[in-house]
Amino acid sequence: MNALLGLNLAFCVVTIAIAYPSGPPINHFGFRSVCTDMNPKPGHTREPQVNTPSPYKITLSQDSYANDLRIQVNVTGKNIRQRFAGFMLQARKVGRKMPLGTFSHFSMGTQGLHCAPGNDTTWGHSNADHKLVASAMWSPPKWDNGEIQFVATVVQGPNIVYWMDVKSDIVVYMGPSRPPTTMESGQTVVRSSSWSCLLSSILVLIITSALHETT
Repeated sequence: MNALLGLNLAFCVVTIAIAYPSGPPINHFGFRSVCTDMNPKPGHTREPQVNTPSPYKITLSQDSYANDLRIQVNVTGKNIRQRFAGFMLQARKVGRKMPLGTFSHFSMGTQGLHCAPGNDTTWGHSNADHKLVASAMWSPPKWDNGEIQFVATVVQGPNIVYWMDVKSDIVVYMGPSRPPTTMESGQTVVRSSSWSCLLSSILVLIITSALHETT
């Protein structure tokens, strides 16, 4: 009896310690909302830490984005010795919950994840090892999406200790103002064609006048 009880307690301790060691539970039954609310419950047995500030931060290599400019994203402790076991992170338009852009070049122990609208729109842990830093490259959407902020849930480990709504500084768009509309593209073509016709007509008149003068 005592041996069975001890085995059960050991199993519970291991479960609490590792939670979801292979990554955030985006494909687990009962966790369909995790892509939007980033809340790992019920797998994590307590509520997120709200009475103590997060000991973690998100740092960026750039304070602006454009379609040809990738940004390095880092998750670290505010104290250089502060470790974490798991996390889930997205780039979002400020005030929205839809992930933007895609992640690549993941540091060891991390991976890209699928949350709508596509693959690698979310970034998270891939094992339960304690980490001092996690890094990845983020490729932004092609056009202006307004102010964007990186938002994360970070699990300290054991999994009963975690912080939600960890945020980076805001990045702003610095590329072309907006894509040309179909109508504008068409008008550009029409204007170009009109100028070509006009120039051709003028050239014909000049040549005709010159021929008349020579005769």
